[in-house]
Amino acid sequence: DAAPRGPGTILRTMKPPAPTSPPVPTATVVIPCFNYGRFVRAAVDSALAQRGADIRIVVVNDGSTDARSARQCDACAGPGVQVVHKANSGPPGARNRGARGCTSDYLVFLDADDWLEPGFVQTLHDAILAAVARGERVAALFGLPDPRGGLELVAVLAADAEAQLEHAALAVR
Repeated sequence: DAAPRGPGTILRTMKPPAPTSPPVPTATVVIPCFNYGRFVRAAVDSALAQRGADIRIVVVNDGSTDARSARQCDACAGPGVQVVHKANSGPPGARNRGARGCTSDYLVFLDADDWLEPGFVQTLHDAILAAVARGERVAALFGLPDPRGGLELVAVLAADAEAQLEHAALAVR
């Protein structure tokens, strides 16, 4: 029931809701490591340095056989960084182990001897949102070196994912 509104009626006014910022993308960065302990700290630090994203990191020591890699992986453990040790099964097995239980928006695989630019996850997020806004169904997103020395993000569309992935494999050979 609406109260009568006449002279002298006091109307209760409400402030408009404050604008909300878009949700921050979440990403799990899986870093498999086999005998690359000397590099793993730099890979972890690059993942932790992501701007505009909530990051979780899983370092997977894939049965390293050198004397230092297991300890160097353990040294990376801390807030937001989990270290898992497993018997060697190669990169796919290590990546799968690191991805197990992932609940983030994005899953990023990073080799222990590589690094991420600070805006990588935000750029990934923006590229996927732009593709979705164009009505495209994105199955995957990956980067290819461009001739100017940068990285070109390529969206793999669900409708022709197999053909696009084959093209990408040829492009990086």
